[in-house]
Amino acid sequence: MEVFTSDRNLERFLQIKNTYLNQITNVFQHSAKIDGIVESDNLVKDLELFSLGALKKRSFIVSGISGAGKTTFGNIAQENGYIKIPGVTTRKPRPEENNNDYIFVDENIFMDWVEKKEIIIHRKINGVWHGILRDSVEKFSNSSELFFMDRGVACAIDLYRLSGSNAGINLIYLFAPSIEELYRRIKNREESRCEKFVGMSDEEILCRFEEEVVDISKTLLVNYLYFVNDKISRIEKLFKNLPNSN
Repeated sequence: MEVFTSDRNLERFLQIKNTYLNQITNVFQHSAKIDGIVESDNLVKDLELFSLGALKKRSFIVSGISGAGKTTFGNIAQENGYIKIPGVTTRKPRPEENNNDYIFVDENIFMDWVEKKEIIIHRKINGVWHGILRDSVEKFSNSSELFFMDRGVACAIDLYRLSGSNAGINLIYLFAPSIEELYRRIKNREESRCEKFVGMSDEEILCRFEEEVVDISKTLLVNYLYFVNDKISRIEKLFKNLPNSN
């Protein structure tokens, strides 16, 4: 990609791209084998058709690499009556964020809540602590309301297992159309914030990708469903295909 001014960063990007493609191939092959998806010239479409058919009517946990479209998914979820449950994080809020997006605390408070077992799921991702409050797990497990949460794969798996694998939770993993598109989305987002917020450098973006790409294979540990977020209508279709609640 000509966007990189450093040969070293370009080389890192190409290595990440290779890992990304290998991870996706592994997911597609596994899903085709386990779920009976017929191999064709468009595995993405086949996988989406299976995922639409496997949707459950209740809560969502959505995961994906930075830039995959989790914010877009969340906005459409809220338009469809879903309530976002914020996680807890030690990172600084971005200019457009508030406590409806995350509960922002410093590391001392975060660790105090962990010690008091108010936070019962926690992981360090991209050098930042992220956690889930005990009452959030109880909401996912017991409430009849419609909730969604944006979580990394490891935290999502922990929450899914604590809530009970039959609790009616949809585990969704979003793919961007390509790793190049992921980079463009992140770069554009960071550049748009430059007036109010110091955006991530190329090195920081690549570090984030390196850490998050390896999580793709972890989605095979539980029943993730997969969607390619190349256009808003595809996410809207997901909500239109939810079965009616009884």
